[in-house]
Order: sequence, then structure tokens, then C-alpha cells
Amino acid sequence: MDKVQCPNNRCEIPAGDIQMGSTNGDSWERPVRQIHVSSFQLGKTEVTVGEYKRYLLGLNSVVSGRNFSRTVPNFSANQKGNNYPVVALNFNEMRAYCQSQGGDLPTAAQLERAAKGVSGTDQYGTPIDKAVIAENGYQSTAPVCGSNDERANSFGVCDLGGNVWETTRDGYDEKFYSRMPSKDPHNPATTLLELRGGSWGGHRSQARSAYRMDVPVYLLHSSNIGFRCAWPADSGKVK
Repeated sequence: MDKVQCPNNRCEIPAGDIQMGSTNGDSWERPVRQIHVSSFQLGKTEVTVGEYKRYLLGLNSVVSGRNFSRTVPNFSANQKGNNYPVVALNFNEMRAYCQSQGGDLPTAAQLERAAKGVSGTDQYGTPIDKAVIAENGYQSTAPVCGSNDERANSFGVCDLGGNVWETTRDGYDEKFYSRMPSKDPHNPATTLLELRGGSWGGHRSQARSAYRMDVPVYLLHSSNIGFRCAWPADSGKVK
């Protein structure tokens, strides 16, 4: 089957319905709710070290002459190469990057919609035998997508399961599913954020499309937490 093309590193995710959550998962994945997610675009990969460095060059040029320079966090995972996911940023830094690109962090619903693929029912957001998880022998981050997009799903999005945790712009609330709206649910961020997709340090149970994890905002400064951006459906299209 031909690889799905994602121009400008943005994959088109069409509007659709999914069963958000899982009856086979933990209690915080219930009750399962049918929701509708409007069409949007999602970054094909997590934001890379190289992309973030280019962004910082622009920021630093604005404040040149003031003896001030923003840098990529000093983590070994950020020293491995430009094609690795950037890690250890805080929530405001992630959002600022995405907003500078005309987008924002995705919601948890958007990530689950994308991870469940064209069928709307995929258990994992990436082919699980290829995923960057501990069960497959990984001990740190890997270059995004692999050598031939082997970790892309049916929408063409890479690493929605594994590599680094995906930061959402949702606050985590274990009971949110009981009251969330049926269209484009979003729980505004608080002191707890919701992460998706698992990471190189986890197992396939965390890489499931429906798995959700909470993390205090101050703990985002970690070597296994990254992010990707989302955009409105018509963003960046030629009129």
C-alpha cells in the first residue's frame, strides 16, 4: 500500500466519530463515549530538535545585544541529532512554539481520533511491533518516523504510540468522560496535564490509543515527554 502523504509535515485528519476510551482499559478510560471530532491537521512527527533550534534562532535574533539566549534544554536526548524529538520543554514553551507555527497543542480527543486511524478503532497509534517502547528494546528516543515511515499509521502520522509522551492542551480529570460534550471535547489545562501515547520507557499497554496519563505541569521537564502541533483543517492551504 502506498504511503500516505502529509505535505509540509501536516497530516489531514478528517472529521469522524470514535468511541473515546476503552472498556478494556483502566477505570479512567471509562465510561466509553461516542464523540465527534471535527477535521484538523496534525503534525506528522513530534517536533524535532532541529525544528525547535530553528525556532529559537528567530527568538534569539529578536533579543540580540541583551546578553540573553534561549537554548534547547540540556538533556542528553536533545544532543542526539536534529531528527530526534525535542524533550523537556515546559507547557508554555510547547504552546508558544505551536502558536508561532499558526497552530496549538492538540486536544486529547484529537490525538485519540488520529491514533485510532482511518478505521476509528485501531488499538495502537503506530504498528506496535515497530513502536519505540521498552518491549521492543528501546532505552531512549529514536529518530522520528524511522528510516522509511515504518512507524506511521493509516493517516500517515508517526509515533502516536511510543518514542515520547504526547503533551495535550487538556487538563487531566479522571472523571471528565462522564460529563464531556459529544463534539470536540476539551478540558482546559490546570495544574495536571493529560499525556498520550506512551514513550520509549514504557510498554505497549501505555501505547494504546485510549490510554491517558496525568502529570503535574512542573514534571514536564523530562527526557521522555515531547509534543506535536495541530492546526485547523484549512490552515496553510493555498486559496
